[in-house]
Amino acid sequence: RRVLFRSDSRIIMKKYSISQTAINGLILASVTIVTSLIVQFVSTSAIINTIINLAKTVGSIYLLWFFIAKLAAQWEEITSKELFRYGMWTSLFSSIICAGYQLLIMSIAVSPENMDDTINESLSIIEESGMNVTAEMSDQLFKMAESLPQYTFIFTLIWCFVIGLIVSKIASSSLKKVTPFSNIE
Repeated sequence: RRVLFRSDSRIIMKKYSISQTAINGLILASVTIVTSLIVQFVSTSAIINTIINLAKTVGSIYLLWFFIAKLAAQWEEITSKELFRYGMWTSLFSSIICAGYQLLIMSIAVSPENMDDTINESLSIIEESGMNVTAEMSDQLFKMAESLPQYTFIFTLIWCFVIGLIVSKIASSSLKKVTPFSNIE
């Protein structure tokens, strides 16, 4: 185990964090991307998809926790604030990659014709339920569908980052090694 002195803390964390958080964020995002591809191209059962997505979520949480715990084990005097920052940056890199993947899938894989068919089906279901759908409402829905990839990007970015922040906060608090008052005798 390495001893981290307060004066060296910022320099070491900056050097270690930038490269390692990017790598860990890529590893974390690859879990989401691989499971997404499995669900999309291999699995056909809704139950299996749910189990795969649940395993992905639990695995991603564990993996982020593992990265934070690994850093805590390497440095004796690391604070929970530094651990939280490490988890936050890892989550941010992972969120950007996952959101970019979702944008790519929504822009390329979902054809405009399929989107139009889905909207028309939705409109017919709404009309069958007794609601009156005006031409203005229909046009608005089609306009929103054009921006769906961007909305998906923003939602995925925020969702993954917030989950990562929550896990980082819990992990950093429970793995905390040093408080500002630890050296007081």
